[in-house]
Amino acid sequence: MARKPGQPKEEARVIQEVLRPRLRELGFEETDWVPEAKVEFFPGRTGDIDLLVRIGGRPLIVVEAEPTPRRFDHGFKQARAYAIFLDDPARPIPYIMVAAGTKLGMFKAEPPPHGGAGIVYVPTERLLTKEEILDAVGEVDEALPTEIVTLETFVTLFGKVLQEIQTSRRPRFSQEQAVSILADLLVTKVCEESVEGVYQKYHLARRIRARIEELMGNYHFPKYQGRPLGYAFRHFVGRTFTGGPYRRYLTPAEVIGFLVRLAAPKPGDFVVDPVCGSGGFLGRIALEWAAQGTKMDQISRNLVGCDMDPLAVQATKTFLELLLPGRQGKLKIYRKNSLSTIKDFDWEEDLTGLLEPESFDLVIGNPPAGDPFAKPGRQGQPSSDSLPQEYQDLQSFFRNLPPEFTFAQRYRRHEVAHLERFLSLAKPGGKVAIVLPEGVFANAQMRSLREYLTTETTVELVVSLPRGIFPFTPSKMCAVLLRKEKPSAGHQVLLADVSDRRALGAQLDIIAEAYRERLNG
Repeated sequence: MARKPGQPKEEARVIQEVLRPRLRELGFEETDWVPEAKVEFFPGRTGDIDLLVRIGGRPLIVVEAEPTPRRFDHGFKQARAYAIFLDDPARPIPYIMVAAGTKLGMFKAEPPPHGGAGIVYVPTERLLTKEEILDAVGEVDEALPTEIVTLETFVTLFGKVLQEIQTSRRPRFSQEQAVSILADLLVTKVCEESVEGVYQKYHLARRIRARIEELMGNYHFPKYQGRPLGYAFRHFVGRTFTGGPYRRYLTPAEVIGFLVRLAAPKPGDFVVDPVCGSGGFLGRIALEWAAQGTKMDQISRNLVGCDMDPLAVQATKTFLELLLPGRQGKLKIYRKNSLSTIKDFDWEEDLTGLLEPESFDLVIGNPPAGDPFAKPGRQGQPSSDSLPQEYQDLQSFFRNLPPEFTFAQRYRRHEVAHLERFLSLAKPGGKVAIVLPEGVFANAQMRSLREYLTTETTVELVVSLPRGIFPFTPSKMCAVLLRKEKPSAGHQVLLADVSDRRALGAQLDIIAEAYRERLNG
């Protein structure tokens, strides 16, 4: 078989010499697979699956090839993306298979642990034969709860609506502006209000309105308020807007669930995520409080989020609006450089009286890391001509750091400044749950910071996370839980390491259980 244009020679060799013979050994015939099957992403992005196994017209296995074993994880991520976007999202592709050099693996679709969103693909014990896959397909379909299937359906729907909005010529809309329109439409429909005001507000042409209503008219959105719509919107924003000048990415659901479970905020606690992104941490806490019977107005009153990125602020507000019943008109989500309380720049809000030191029972989040003055265009930094005004202003803020940033003045790094700010915002005895580069605990140059943390705070736990799960962050990262109080005599930090990114959730479960046993013992 000739290799497709642009396909590396080694990858084509893996398909010809490894994948195709192995598929035959498993009982598949040449007529069972399609080479170079097209996948359409949104908006306007396409890709080619190396081999797509179809039986009886239904896609059963997405097969991806990589030239060397070191590329196995990349092949897995690519295969999973194709499996999500291919065909009918209401019936996910049940299996994916990866061949990286001579290394082969097969993965089965399952619901995520602990009620997370989306679909996860877990390793099978061995490569399954055609007969075994045909026997198991029904069980795989039944194992996926309706709300997970619904999530993928809505993610695809949102992509189509976004594309339709962007066909507008007068006025024209950027992707970010189109998301704002989509968000307004969703919240309005969930609350069973008239969408005519939304269309008039954005001056959308009648043909575009008609097409959007045709796309969205098949769904009674109030029925899906909660997890299905909320997480579908968050995942849609994450998948569509990863990267860019703001270096957006979703914190993995496994990490969010892990830190929230260990921090265990109680209903009535005052909680802030100073770098809220798309609202993953706040949404998880809101759901847990709602499940315990906490009233919606108290949830809205006790959760605070900040971010400099206007799309992140919009995404968090919409995520929570869709997640919680009723219209949440008093959400405390703000566009703000959370390193400061006052209004330093024109684009941000003044949070005097709210974002004050020693105000929160829990400060939780995944702050940016790295050198705020890194040369543009390096290590994932945006180019100088596309650096958002907010980041230029943040650099100005770092040049004149207030005196309370003792260690940030010395090290001049994002993660150090945010760690100090997290600790400042926490009440005495309060908790901080944060994602940090491992260098904070391993770099010899940061010894004084570590000494402060281990003598002035109680570091409960440090968990090393697999490299590469956070885009645009070359460093290995770790999940940290600490309390803002001096450690007791003989206190020991629980240290753990998660090395396999494909088993991230399962390994974090084991660590969480060990931590709970330690607390109870």
